[in-house]
Amino acid sequence: MKSCLARLASLATLFCLTAACDELRFKKEAGPQPLYTQSVEGLSWEEEPDTYFLDLSGESPSAQYHLYINDEPFGNGQISDLVDGKLKLPQGQVRAEIEGREFVFDIKKDTVITPETRHLYIKDEARGFSFHGGRLFLIDQEIELRGLAFNISVLEIVSLNSKILSFKSKASAGSPGTHGPQVTIDAKYASGDLKIEASGQEGGRGIRPQRNPFTHPRASGGRDGIEEERCNGHECNSISPVCVIKPRSGQPGRLLGKKGFPANDGLPGGDAGLVEVNIKNPKDFNLNVTAAPGEGGAPSAPGLGGLGQRGGPPGHCPTSCLCNVGEGQRAPEGLMGEAGTKGPVGERGRVCIRLSDVASEGCFGGEG
Repeated sequence: MKSCLARLASLATLFCLTAACDELRFKKEAGPQPLYTQSVEGLSWEEEPDTYFLDLSGESPSAQYHLYINDEPFGNGQISDLVDGKLKLPQGQVRAEIEGREFVFDIKKDTVITPETRHLYIKDEARGFSFHGGRLFLIDQEIELRGLAFNISVLEIVSLNSKILSFKSKASAGSPGTHGPQVTIDAKYASGDLKIEASGQEGGRGIRPQRNPFTHPRASGGRDGIEEERCNGHECNSISPVCVIKPRSGQPGRLLGKKGFPANDGLPGGDAGLVEVNIKNPKDFNLNVTAAPGEGGAPSAPGLGGLGQRGGPPGHCPTSCLCNVGEGQRAPEGLMGEAGTKGPVGERGRVCIRLSDVASEGCFGGEG
């Protein structure tokens, strides 16, 4: 974990808020506290998950402490017995008493999502994804929302090379793009690098129409062959058939096929999603947000023209005629239909980013 988290460092905060990916940069002075050792209201924690402490180094070494978990006694002792004056806190409703003063914390378990633990947390659920509690660690993650909501309300989010995205693929043929997701992140602290892509889904391609089914009546058939019974020999001692009129091939088709149906237009792209990020104390946090409307789908190919008139059948061929006839040639098929147009682009969404006291233009009442 330390080797992974040690890589969480970056220099700026970048937001891409429109389809053109316009940039807004937020500058922040680095705080005096070391990376991954944060504190709030007496509670401190270090880079390893589930390592929460009450820092009592400023108290008298001879002072006594009493620790309660869910109102049950958990431990007690003298501050001088603690390493660096830090009292490690377990999970649960924690109450610490020191020389008549009281500290109360609700210590929740941290969530660590890695490629190995992903299956425990990232599931395709109709209600979306939600993480609440202590800290959320995202390590080498790419989370595809497919239009589902993603809500985070934690003490701290620590992200390493992770991305939250709407869709990896466009909508299927004949389907409009799904609207972008709602992504809400609320945290006291944030560090590392995180990409959020809440764009609408690209619309599906139009479905190609069928070939024009219209058919012309078949062309006329060819002339039938004719044979007659004739005598053989001077005394007509036998009779055999003789071809007197040879058959002809069928008449060629002359009527062109009907024009094909016009192409079906592409389907609409999905609307851009809603992104709200509120980080009270960002620390070396690099955030990249894109929320663009989904592109319209491509039109289908035009429909094929109808088949041309079929040639007529050949005339009947008597056995004696040794025929070499066939069906008449079919007329050319009709022209393809007219081309279609690309589907409409989805509607713009809204992005609101608040880092410390700096807010993006998408925040109602914010500075931008």
